[in-house]
Amino acid sequence: MSFIEKIRQRHRDRQQRKKEALQKKNEKLRSEGKDPAAGWGKMVDTGGGGMNKAIISQGKGIVDLTGQNLENANYFSEEQKRLARELERKRLHDNQQKLEEDKSKKNR
Repeated sequence: MSFIEKIRQRHRDRQQRKKEALQKKNEKLRSEGKDPAAGWGKMVDTGGGGMNKAIISQGKGIVDLTGQNLENANYFSEEQKRLARELERKRLHDNQQKLEEDKSKKNR
C-alpha cells in the first residue's frame, strides 16, 4: 500500500469513527425524547443580509482620483447621517408650522 493510500484509508477510518460517534449521540438524545436536529431555536431575520461581513472584508475608504468613494464601507454610515439630517429638517419644519398655527389662533 502506498503512502497516499495509507493517508486516504486513515482519513476514511477517521470519518467512519466520527459518523458512528454522532449516531450514538443521536440515539441517546432520541431515547431521552429530544430531537437531535432541532437546534437551539428560531433564527431572527434582522434584514442585514450579511452586512457585517461585507463591511469588514472590504477596504475602508478606497478613493479614486476624482475623490469618489468606490467602496460601500462608508455607505451605511453616510446614509444614516443623510437620513438624520432629513428627519431633523422635517422636524424643524413641522415645529415652525405649529408655531405659525399657534400665532394665527392667538390673533383670532
